[in-house]
Parts: sequence; C-alpha cells; structure tokens
Amino acid sequence: MKIAYKVARCIGGNCVQAGLSVDGRVHVADTKDGGVNSLAFSTEEWTAFVADVKAGPFDLAALPRPS
Repeated sequence: MKIAYKVARCIGGNCVQAGLSVDGRVHVADTKDGGVNSLAFSTEEWTAFVADVKAGPFDLAALPRPS
C-alpha cells in the first residue's frame, strides 16, 4: 500500500513521519525504517489523539512515574 509520508517531528536525529493511505488510515512510522513498519489509525482515532495532545494529558509532568 502506497503512503505519502511527511516528516512530522525530529529531535536529535530521531524522526517520526505520518501519512495517509488510500483507505484513509493515518500511518505513523520511524523515518529510519523507511515506513516499512507503521502503526495505523482510523481518522477518528488520530483526531482524538491529536485533540488529547493539544489538551495536555500527555505532558510529561502529567504522566505517572515508575516506582
């Protein structure tokens, strides 16, 4: 399946890319992998994830710490 990826974010050479497939799913992959292995999400799942990121529940300060 062909996916047109766009590099979404790079930090210290570690890059994440995201793209849409023809079936409308959002695929997220490590750029070092060339998009071979990706996580796929429905547009509803992706939209909910992005909304939560913007709202702040994924801020590092809010995450539980291992004991």
